[in-house]
Amino acid sequence: MVENSTLESWAKLLSQNSSTTTTATISPSHEVDVGISVYTIILVVTATLIGCAVAGIAIFFVQKRARDRRKVHGE
Repeated sequence: MVENSTLESWAKLLSQNSSTTTTATISPSHEVDVGISVYTIILVVTATLIGCAVAGIAIFFVQKRARDRRKVHGE
């Protein structure tokens, strides 16, 4: 999250320049925390891979069951 001091400085800047239009470029600094850590990315990737594996196994068994059912009915 953005620190309060940064928010206060933006509020002061905006209140000073309220009558004129200003453009500001925001550069990434140590004060701005994106909120996505490496652990979060690893967790999401791992969960996605596990989900895909479970879905793949489930699809395999559903198809195998359908194949076996067709053999029983003589199709």
